[in-house]
Amino acid sequence: MDKPILDEIPLSDTPDSERRVPTLPGLGNPLTGKVAVKITNDYSDGHHSESTAELDAPTAEYLAADPELASWFEEVVFEHTGDGHGTSPDLGSCYTAKIVEADDASLVGLEYEWID
Repeated sequence: MDKPILDEIPLSDTPDSERRVPTLPGLGNPLTGKVAVKITNDYSDGHHSESTAELDAPTAEYLAADPELASWFEEVVFEHTGDGHGTSPDLGSCYTAKIVEADDASLVGLEYEWID
């Protein structure tokens, strides 16, 4: 069987050891490191819980598209919200996620909220 043509095209002449991770000015290196996100879950029946998730820091693409990181919170953080409390469609909920620690200090304090 013939080799796929993509195997014949080098993606880069730069050896892996010399490649650099792109950065955004003033934001350090958002493609590496972790962030700690405090998740607060509140429900209309008074139930409350908190947890902290350690996640990969937002990528440069997320930061360039939206400095408030709304899409990063929606696509990455949301799956860590909720604590399994209540399954009734009548039970309202409010989830809050706040970056409380980060290798890049400019991310600390960014917050997002989901209300149902």
